Amino acid sequence: MARAIPVEKGIVSMMKLITDPNLRGVTGKYFDADGTERQSSPASYIEEDQEKLWKLSEELTGEPFRFPS
Repeated sequence: MARAIPVEKGIVSMMKLITDPNLRGVTGKYFDADGTERQSSPASYIEEDQEKLWKLSEELTGEPFRFPS
C-alpha cells in the first residue's frame, strides 16, 4: 500500500488515457499514475514469469483466457 495513490488522482490519469485522441488504438504501453508513458520494469519482459502469472491468474479466477486467433 506504500505506493497507493488516491482514487481522485488515479481517475484523472485514467480519464486522460481514455479520452486522449492521440492514444486511440495504442496498446501494449505502460503509463504511470500521472498518465506519462514509461518503460515498464525489466522484470516485466521475462517470458517465463509472464506465463506463470497468466496460469496463476487463470487458476485463481477459474476462467481460462485465450486470445482470438
